[in-house]
Amino acid sequence: MIKSCGHHTIKKTSESITDRTKLGPVKSTTFDEQNRPKSKPPFAGDGYYFWEDNIEAAEWWGYVKYAKKGFPFRIFKIDIDLIYDGTFIDLIGNRQHIKLIANLIRKTKMNIDCSEWKFHHFIAYFRKLELRQKGIFPFKMIRFNDAKLNPKIQEPLLLSAQEQAQNSVLLNPFYIICVFDEVDLNLSTFTFVK
Repeated sequence: MIKSCGHHTIKKTSESITDRTKLGPVKSTTFDEQNRPKSKPPFAGDGYYFWEDNIEAAEWWGYVKYAKKGFPFRIFKIDIDLIYDGTFIDLIGNRQHIKLIANLIRKTKMNIDCSEWKFHHFIAYFRKLELRQKGIFPFKMIRFNDAKLNPKIQEPLLLSAQEQAQNSVLLNPFYIICVFDEVDLNLSTFTFVK
């Protein structure tokens, strides 16, 4: 088990910090209020998204998603236990989990036309399969990263003397945790940060 936390960035509204703390985090969804697909769906489909133990990532996301458009934002924090109990799929720290998801994607590509699918499509598909056939995708949360989100803030350190090679290790990687359902969150630890 890894004891961690997640930073959750949301648009500041007229609700008080106390009210939002009681309500908990905001769920990101693939479809809007009129049930139309969003132009920018969440990376792993519907769920509650957190930057794993990374206030800098949460601030950057607030700037990109809200401040650049003229909206203020708030950041909250929640405790998250990453438990290797069969309900957490770790695409950062577990090579077997990465192989599992890659194999599921390969099998899906052999059986249906999913050539235009992105990561969120596959995750949503696997979660629907799980409802019909238990054990296909029994996961309640997923951890992954996107190394291209903001190289400057993620502090790449070159691994080679040849700068054109661009091989690097990230000193501040942006790890993302998506918890699919609110019942799997430790809401009592949801607190305001800034």
